[in-house]
Amino acid sequence: MTDPASGPFLFDTSAESYLGRPPSEAEADWFVQYTVSFPMYVAVPSVMERARGYYIAIDSADPVRRAEIRHRMLKYIHSVETGSRVLNLTVPIALVAAQLMSLVLTRPVHLGTAIRPASPARTASAAGGLTS
Repeated sequence: MTDPASGPFLFDTSAESYLGRPPSEAEADWFVQYTVSFPMYVAVPSVMERARGYYIAIDSADPVRRAEIRHRMLKYIHSVETGSRVLNLTVPIALVAAQLMSLVLTRPVHLGTAIRPASPARTASAAGGLTS
């Protein structure tokens, strides 16, 4: 495992989700050690990607599971709003992000979600905004 002190590292949206609930104690310990030296921040597009994933999951879930997923989404939104962990997408940040993205020749795409059309429920949810 990489020494956390050798950071800082740039994590993508899936890493933020993964590190939020690591599968092993060693990974959880690594993340705690890392965040002592390097606080974690997310960018506005990462919040958007994560919220999109929640909305997709809500649309395909049964009513009981839908409420649970919505609760997790609101908890996540609250955590990034109150923790001041969201970096505004400014021009310099966008330019650095673009430069980093250019280093990756192909972006992995999950075809199941990339080509899925918006459902009427998702459109209605988006129009209503986030409420608890």
